Amino acid sequence: MHPPMPLALPRKLSQPYHIEGHELLLSASVRISLYPDNGNDADNLLRSADDAMYLAKRQGRSHYHGAKRS
Repeated sequence: MHPPMPLALPRKLSQPYHIEGHELLLSASVRISLYPDNGNDADNLLRSADDAMYLAKRQGRSHYHGAKRS
């Protein structure tokens, strides 16, 4: 079974990458907001997505969080 799409990207990025003798470690916090549940226009959707991103960041590396319904 595949992980949910928002979780697949952070998991893929969390694998170490070896480039020119250097090991690179990446992490990602994904923000998600949906129209019309989280906003009726671009400004409100972005605001909801930002709130979700900060919640994901507080949970630690490689997390995602969806916006709360408005």
